[in-house]
Amino acid sequence: MGKPVLCYIRPDIAARLPKGLPIISANPDALYDELKHLLLQPELRLELGRYGNQYVREHHDSTKIIKQLIEIYQKISPKIVR
Repeated sequence: MGKPVLCYIRPDIAARLPKGLPIISANPDALYDELKHLLLQPELRLELGRYGNQYVREHHDSTKIIKQLIEIYQKISPKIVR
């Protein structure tokens, strides 16, 4: 949708995500400051929004995801998925 995203991502989860995640991670204690920073920088909001769209196309495209899911299902139960 071209909107910047601000949420908390646990460090153990962030370590397993692809590099360049266009999300501003903020725990509840840092939420106010991170949101204020984002609100005061319209160019940053635009950049994160644009990059977010690109990131979704690269990492969440259905043709890419379905291949990954098939590989996972085949590992779990090779007789079911052919």
